[in-house]
Amino acid sequence: MESSRRRGLKIGRKPGLSKQALNKALLAERYYRDKKLSIEEIMKLIDVGSKKTLYKYLAH
Repeated sequence: MESSRRRGLKIGRKPGLSKQALNKALLAERYYRDKKLSIEEIMKLIDVGSKKTLYKYLAH
């Protein structure tokens, strides 16, 4: 790994969200801005298992 870094290669996962996750993030943002649903309801609607993931989507 060290020699790869010295050669300028990037190691690990690419930053950002997949297309499916990006779609969920856009939906989550829309629901969150409407302020009609609770966080738990939004999680159920977009099929997200944790609040941490939901807030990661909202931050993106």
